[in-house]
Amino acid sequence: MSKQDRSKKSTVKPNYNSKSEIDSALSILDGFRKDAKDTRLSLINKETSPQQPVLTLSSIGQLGRFGNQLFQYACLRICAEQSGAKVECPPWIGQTLFGHNDAPISKRLPPAVEYKNDGENLFDIIPEFIPYLEKLANAKSIRVSAEILETGLSNVDLWGFFQFHTRHLQPHQQYFRTLFQPVSDLKSALEKGLNRLRAKGKTVIGIHLRRCDYITEPRLGFTLVFPTKWYCEWLKQIWNELEDPILFLCSDDLESVVHDFDEFSPVTSKDLEVRLPESVKNLDIEFYIDFFMLSNCDVVVTSNSNFSFVACMLNQRAKTFV
Repeated sequence: MSKQDRSKKSTVKPNYNSKSEIDSALSILDGFRKDAKDTRLSLINKETSPQQPVLTLSSIGQLGRFGNQLFQYACLRICAEQSGAKVECPPWIGQTLFGHNDAPISKRLPPAVEYKNDGENLFDIIPEFIPYLEKLANAKSIRVSAEILETGLSNVDLWGFFQFHTRHLQPHQQYFRTLFQPVSDLKSALEKGLNRLRAKGKTVIGIHLRRCDYITEPRLGFTLVFPTKWYCEWLKQIWNELEDPILFLCSDDLESVVHDFDEFSPVTSKDLEVRLPESVKNLDIEFYIDFFMLSNCDVVVTSNSNFSFVACMLNQRAKTFV
């Protein structure tokens, strides 16, 4: 990428990356090989003084999809808040959805690579990642864990998924939620759709079913796919106990699952007639309608996916999470 192209990155509205986590993780190694030299030459710090602490997240959008990006960005902002560091990161979908206007990355910093206290993560399974990161930065890496949320961090580049147990995020609960509120024109459009949903019943049950890449990828611990009949059996048990229930169904493969729920007359985002504002018309963000609705349901049933898990973390209305 040329220096001129990089100067334009901060004004480009990024499209949502729909790649699977596995595809993204493996393809990033090829990316390192292709642009390592160019990156070292072009990312030169010209504005930040040596005394000013900085914390960067150059990997956002490369390791995982939307839910992963929210965990990563939250870690970045919480750590910077604790250390007083200036935040820098590349363009990502959160700039458009949530109005974040962090400075672009001005310098390649030493990598701070996540490790888990309770098992292996990507950087242990594919150890070649770390030498490549060190080559890019021309600096040795450090390994970091959940403690950084309390101690803070600066003058490093974060690399990881940072899906810490929520007990580590609990002290930052309100700050976490403020980070992921939609910008005003988008929120107005979404709230109109939410009002249409609530007009259909008094107790909104949101169910998220993750399918697509979980079907096509190898069977791994996080790609388990559960049969729709399990959800239907559970719904039958609770349906008559709820006041005027309405089912809101969302999935990345809606057509393959929606008719399994016909007896509950499911509502989907297509039924809510959400008219997205012009500022996001050219972006692939229809998925965010589902996310917003899940974060406002009265009962939420998650898939084994960060998408619905983070929506639950932002949900201040629901009394039941399954």
